[in-house]
Amino acid sequence: CGVPVVATDIEPNRAVLDDAALYFEVGDPHSLALRLDEILHDPEAASRLGERARARVRTEFAWDRIAAAYADLYRSLAR
Repeated sequence: CGVPVVATDIEPNRAVLDDAALYFEVGDPHSLALRLDEILHDPEAASRLGERARARVRTEFAWDRIAAAYADLYRSLAR
């Protein structure tokens, strides 16, 4: 959707989001508040972050790419 992403700093999130998000420590509401403050007080950076997230989804998670990955998985399992 082109909105900035703020996510917990865990490996699965980093694997999916890479550099398209701001991260905060698990269980640390102060860290979350700081990241949200960054988004709210720097609209240009927030916009860039959102566009980076949109671009990542379009390239890494496009339907044709996901469908091909599932087809490859099913073919390998069928062997």
